[in-house]
Amino acid sequence: MDQLQAVGIVGPAEGSKPRDVLVFTETDLDGLIQRIRTKN
Repeated sequence: MDQLQAVGIVGPAEGSKPRDVLVFTETDLDGLIQRIRTKN
């Protein structure tokens, strides 16, 4: 979960509450993956 938070897919932990999902569409996820790939 920490790795998902680090790349912006989920929000931070807030105790026992569920984390917010920050990526809502497949297009958003594809864009995020492309940005991660170009960083490396």
